[in-house]
Amino acid sequence: MDEQKNRVLLFTYTSIFLSSLSFGTGIILLPVFIQGLGGSYVDMGLVGTVRGIPMVFLVLFIGYLADRVNRSTLFTVSLLLNAPPFIALIFATEIYQIIAIQIFQGIANAILFPASDIFIADLAPKKERIKVMGRYEGSIISGVLIGPILGGIIVDLFSFEALFLTSGIITIVGGILAWGTIGRSYIPPIRKEDLIVKFSKLNIIRILPVILVMLPYGVVIAVLISILPGYVSDLGFVPMQVGFILATLSVSRMITCFNIEKIMKLGVRRVISIAGLGLTISLFFLSSQQGVIGLSIAVFIVGLFSGIIFPVVLASIPQRVPRKNIGTAMGLLSASHGLGSLIGPIGGGIIAVLWAPHVVYIVLGLLTIIMIPLSLTWDKQEK
Repeated sequence: MDEQKNRVLLFTYTSIFLSSLSFGTGIILLPVFIQGLGGSYVDMGLVGTVRGIPMVFLVLFIGYLADRVNRSTLFTVSLLLNAPPFIALIFATEIYQIIAIQIFQGIANAILFPASDIFIADLAPKKERIKVMGRYEGSIISGVLIGPILGGIIVDLFSFEALFLTSGIITIVGGILAWGTIGRSYIPPIRKEDLIVKFSKLNIIRILPVILVMLPYGVVIAVLISILPGYVSDLGFVPMQVGFILATLSVSRMITCFNIEKIMKLGVRRVISIAGLGLTISLFFLSSQQGVIGLSIAVFIVGLFSGIIFPVVLASIPQRVPRKNIGTAMGLLSASHGLGSLIGPIGGGIIAVLWAPHVVYIVLGLLTIIMIPLSLTWDKQEK
């Protein structure tokens, strides 16, 4: 990898870390804030769902747009757009206000997530793609690791208003860093062909197994972010303890990400099957835990297996489509993830109210089994 690409990747990792740090600080503890306002599990799920709606409807357009404009500019703008919703949360005193704000947060995320995925996929050399994706996921997870702990400390020492202000400031710093560094170093791909993407060229059948794996993954991650913090808080834990338990998810995901090259020696089909089976077992285990040690161990194991999926899926897309069409393909992938983020929180909230909160994780465990048959078609289509 040449020195210029190394420099752009380093600054991109740093900017993504700061964005994830703000997310981990401000969003992970949002369900606890909702509970403090008298909100229920359905309210938590509704907030998570409205944040996921734009991910379904906007990401394909953002992916298409990324094939037409400078990807570094799109990435930088997407970072800065995430700051205003955090600042707006400072003034929220009612559930409906949080819901309205999270619609805008969802729009910002619907631009940021595919923009960053596409940008990294564009920069990653073919021979180092898995390593680059692992480090990218690691930069995301490290921010989400530190964020809940930092957020819990801020809430316990100060207030939720201070928490949201901190998240907004961190996001702005990440956007400014990207604008001052990445934008001046990135060389966009040369586009000589028609600007209109022909979907037949994307070979949908080839990327469909990859896209479908992201659906149950999106459901699981969305529930862990939108419902689990409230569930843990309901068990009697303070925000700092909630942050610690959620941080174990990021620790294990980081361990997986930084060892993803070794894990991939098992082969794509086997790795995805193991991830699906491991998620099923660990989510069943999570449903039976109520103590801090048991919850931490369960969440840690969930992180180990969920951490496999994102870098493997992300590395697979550029292998299956031309570089000029990566943006559109990534948009389809993010739309699948977004659909999971849309279904997961509201579905989890309804299940928690109608049956019991722990039943949510049993249902998630049953859902992740679908990754195993999907993996049977995946490996056959690798180049």
